[in-house]
Amino acid sequence: MRDINSIDILGIKSPIGSGKTEFMSQLYLALKDRGYSLLGLSHRNSLALANVQRINEKVTSHNDTLSPIQYETELVNHIDMDSVGCKFCHSIYLTIDSLHDKGKGQLDIDNWGGREKFFIVIDEAEQFLDHLVTSPTLKYRQLVKKNLEELLAKCVDCGGKIILLDADLSPISLKCFENLTEKALKVMRDDRKDSENKVRTQVVINNFKNAEKVKKALMFQDKNPDLLIDQLIVEVGQNLKDKNGKTVAVFTGGQKPTSKTGTINLESLVKEAYPKAKVLRVDSETTKTKGHNAFQITEDINKRIKGYDVIICSPTIETGVSIDAPSNTQTSLQLEGLCEDIASSEYVVFSSLYGIAWGIQTVDKFCQFLGRIRDVSVPRKIWIEERGRAKVFTQRARGYSIEWMISRYFKENTREFEDHYSIKFSDAEFKSPWFKALCQLIAKDNVAYKDYKENILKRLVNDGHEILVAERSPIDGVVTAANLDDIREENIKNAEDLILAAEDIDLPKYLEYEKRSSSTSNYLNTREKAEYDRYKLKAMCSNVDETSAKAYVDGYIYKLRKSYYMFCDIEEVQHRDFKIVDSKIEYNGLGIFDLSVKTLTLQRKLFEKLGLREFPRLQIENGYVPIEAIEALAGKVNKQGRIKTEIKNTLGCSIGKKDDSKKIAEKLLKDIGYRLKRKRDSSHAQRTIGYLLLDTWVELRDDVYNIIHKEYLEQLKKDAEQDAQVVTKDATIDTQINNTEDDNREQPTTTSQECNSPFSTMEWSVETEEENHRSDNCQKSREKEIGSLISSFLEVTPESLNLVGDFLTGFITYTESKGIKWYSTNKDDYDDDTQVKISDLLNEYDAQSQ
Repeated sequence: MRDINSIDILGIKSPIGSGKTEFMSQLYLALKDRGYSLLGLSHRNSLALANVQRINEKVTSHNDTLSPIQYETELVNHIDMDSVGCKFCHSIYLTIDSLHDKGKGQLDIDNWGGREKFFIVIDEAEQFLDHLVTSPTLKYRQLVKKNLEELLAKCVDCGGKIILLDADLSPISLKCFENLTEKALKVMRDDRKDSENKVRTQVVINNFKNAEKVKKALMFQDKNPDLLIDQLIVEVGQNLKDKNGKTVAVFTGGQKPTSKTGTINLESLVKEAYPKAKVLRVDSETTKTKGHNAFQITEDINKRIKGYDVIICSPTIETGVSIDAPSNTQTSLQLEGLCEDIASSEYVVFSSLYGIAWGIQTVDKFCQFLGRIRDVSVPRKIWIEERGRAKVFTQRARGYSIEWMISRYFKENTREFEDHYSIKFSDAEFKSPWFKALCQLIAKDNVAYKDYKENILKRLVNDGHEILVAERSPIDGVVTAANLDDIREENIKNAEDLILAAEDIDLPKYLEYEKRSSSTSNYLNTREKAEYDRYKLKAMCSNVDETSAKAYVDGYIYKLRKSYYMFCDIEEVQHRDFKIVDSKIEYNGLGIFDLSVKTLTLQRKLFEKLGLREFPRLQIENGYVPIEAIEALAGKVNKQGRIKTEIKNTLGCSIGKKDDSKKIAEKLLKDIGYRLKRKRDSSHAQRTIGYLLLDTWVELRDDVYNIIHKEYLEQLKKDAEQDAQVVTKDATIDTQINNTEDDNREQPTTTSQECNSPFSTMEWSVETEEENHRSDNCQKSREKEIGSLISSFLEVTPESLNLVGDFLTGFITYTESKGIKWYSTNKDDYDDDTQVKISDLLNEYDAQSQ
């Protein structure tokens, strides 16, 4: 495309390895000649840095007198450069998280636009959009959105262009950026009534397929990737035997030792089979660990992977990394005739690329993952799960349905906080182009997850791959995938030992470690130890340290935290959620509710509504959860159609039509670490009387609960002290103002002690009394419900039976001592025998009372 003057937004959909980054280099050179600046945007640091380095290499080779494009950490204030008479065409590359004046680049958007014309280039536009709307790492989300909209409008207004690049560019992203730009232009040009705010968009689709190179994908059809891993071990051994210098690449979706086919366990497997093999592990841990060979490897990956027999990678290099092909030329996009071939150099020669897809990555991301190795002649050997395991917000597959579900959930969520903040949260987020695009992208991914394997294979075929089916062949005499189970257990144990042996640190030191973008393995273990150390039980059992370490490694500690909030007082849950919302308001302003906020108040209320909070108490009282309670739960779920939708939206749990009562209870309890085991009648083995509530970490759970509750009480005390300091300061200021007024006016008799203690003893005691009465009010509310239930059994009013006050309290205690379990307030949940028994007990208790 030679002339883009007639358009405002240019979308470029071009396959992986077709030269999109080279196109940016050419674009930068062309813009320099015409006096334009370039603002590059990306969602990942590694992608932004890699693009900057590759563009600057191209710029230097073309003309070493041109100023290079700057990365955000090297940003220079071009206003100062102009003030000293320097002719300076400012071009920078930023991550989206830094698109505000508090970011690393300290960007001031007022310096953009006007007389200075510029282009905006957004690489990986689909993932950029997803990160912008949902990523929890983006603190200043609303400010970043506002700045981006303003920059898009300024770019078009000054005659620049917005260029979107992605191998999977969809109409969703294009329409979103088009609507955002038009919306911002309308605001900017409000005083220019004759201006045309319609944005002109055009898409270029590059369908290039290199027919000279054969693309092969060998598909392993088994139910698990064991055969593929066996083949991997054989191929590594053959390469070592032949001494051909070739490298085997392995791309897998996991990292931690708990992931059987994660990077850690696969590295151990290869080293066990071939101790002398040179193996490089590239994942989020090794790329941040100083001293490791993979530390910051994405900056110059082509040079640093040389000399290894095997490289094992996690999705850390899913995007933004190009492992170049050992070819003399590479096809690239062209602009204004500026096109140069990539100069050939020494590249790693791969014998095969192995890919394992468990259904966690989206179809697009996994295929992008495979595309990091640009040499299409390298055979792809892959194992893919039939159906995807992941979901985003929901499993729904229609955009408008997801819009309704998410907006409904978050509107209900915000109601929990509006009274606390005395405001009404804005629902503008749910009407924005951002939100609509997000829901459409979720729907697209969820549709692809349903037929995960089939969609990946279709994508590979469209990219020109020939799909072949792997044949079974016996593997003898070497380590095989069967060894992975033992290796996994050993690596988990090693991880536990490293955590236990790490240094003990205090909270300030932990916070310092947490902020580090890079660290050493010792620092990582120390930080992890500090994370779980809060929940150690030091006196109750001798193996508590090992228990805690294993709980951390297994990720179980997070289930324990959530479990605690499901069973504690509602005030404590709300306090926790208020703190989270406070932090979002701090960054994004009052009235804006962030879609990434993870609160638990709604989940806690749903647990109470379903009666799940009673299960641990029933387990303690009976030694098991009675079958009646399990069936009552299933009855609530099945009888109320809307409650299944509420469960799905709030807890992310889908209840099927064929799920029995045990299955329903297990699904709801799974996320907080409980399982169910059938309890049979000792006198009648075929009769189920209930279910045992199994808890693997029972010795750790109580300690976690106690520690979190203690932290909550300490936080309350700290909040009260801060509030007292603020009020004391205000009172002091008021006193100073009063003292400066007319001396003839009668002064109030206020002591310094009263000024320093703004809350009187009565005020404090009232607040304490209210706090103490909360549990009493909950108890009275429960008693009232049970009184109404009993009266409905007997078809009379509570007053006619005197089922009020102390009499009702005493009768409920009496019935519970006789074996009655008040697990529900629904009459239909109790059988006729129970109702008759309650009537008899009422007569007995009434006679005793008289």
